Amino acid sequence: MKSSTQMSEAQAETLVKERIQCDGCSARALFELKFKFGTLYMCGHHWMKSSDKANKYSDLILVEIGEK
Repeated sequence: MKSSTQMSEAQAETLVKERIQCDGCSARALFELKFKFGTLYMCGHHWMKSSDKANKYSDLILVEIGEK
């Protein structure tokens, strides 16, 4: 299983300032998944539904922890 990397302060601020939304719904993104084909953003709900597949197929997972 791939380990997650906590976002840097700057990356987390970008998600909050730009209010990047989950690609599956309109909630604020908490997870940024990097793939060879691009980036996928997920809220906590969609992360919980697909974290097993995300860990298996993504190249890098950035996680924002806590509220800003």
